[in-house]
Amino acid sequence: MSLRCIFSVTWDFAFQYYANGGAWTEDTGHKLTLILGGSGTSGILRIRASSGHTFSVVVGYHNSDFWYDAQVDLPDDDTAAKLHPEYYNSGKLSSQAYPSIERKNSAGRMVKVHLQSLPCGIPPVIINYS
Repeated sequence: MSLRCIFSVTWDFAFQYYANGGAWTEDTGHKLTLILGGSGTSGILRIRASSGHTFSVVVGYHNSDFWYDAQVDLPDDDTAAKLHPEYYNSGKLSSQAYPSIERKNSAGRMVKVHLQSLPCGIPPVIINYS
């Protein structure tokens, strides 16, 4: 099973106050890195599996804590750009921010998102799809 990122966006809720935004970068090994400029920033990936199923993973940072969510069984018109603002300002997804998350899609596949602690201080987010 292969996964392909088909869309990525970042969100800076506090852009007018103090956060420095965020950005996705990809290295030659297909590792995606999300750089978050401060509290109130987040990024979302829209991912398509070789099976054709799509899901989105959100990674955010607020008040010195990371949060995550995953959305499965999304219709094509629920794009990352459309969903991302719903995590802010009491949007329909604003209550769905967790320290780790597991979601099962209609085909029985599981999306798991969690933080891995490393001594270097740069915590990678692990996304498993099985």
